[in-house]
Formats: sequence, C-alpha cells, structure tokens
Amino acid sequence: MRRHITAGALIVAALAGAIVGSFVGNLLAPYVEFLGKSINLGITPPFVARLGVLNITFGFDIHLNLLGAIGAVLCIWLIGKRT
Repeated sequence: MRRHITAGALIVAALAGAIVGSFVGNLLAPYVEFLGKSINLGITPPFVARLGVLNITFGFDIHLNLLGAIGAVLCIWLIGKRT
C-alpha cells in the first residue's frame, strides 16, 4: 500500500536539499567557477505595515545556486520514490 506525501514533507525535503546543495556548491565554487553563481529572489526592501502601536515587517530572500536547485529536485524525487 502506497503512502501519500504531504505538502509539508515536500517543502521540508526541498529546503533540506537546497541547503545541502548550496553548501556543497559554495565549497566547490573556488574550483568550478559557475557553481558559485546564484540567483537572488525576494522582497527588497521588506514590506512594512505601520499600524500605530504595531509594526509588521514582511520580507524574504532566496539565494539559490545550481547545486542547490539540483539538491532540492533530487530530494523531492527521492522522497517520492520512497513512498
């Protein structure tokens, strides 16, 4: 019987793969130049809502390199294959 994969499990797998892949990519960047290049996505400057007594700040940045993307896809593929 096949188990269903939750969205949370896929997100955790993708983040774990991206983190490990980016780390390896940064380690190998001095030897293979293109592995050190990354794409920066996010909200810059962060969105700020000033509501009198409460200030809410929302923002995020994603720095993804080639091995980070490969790691994310590989982890999602592996978790899908296991279940």
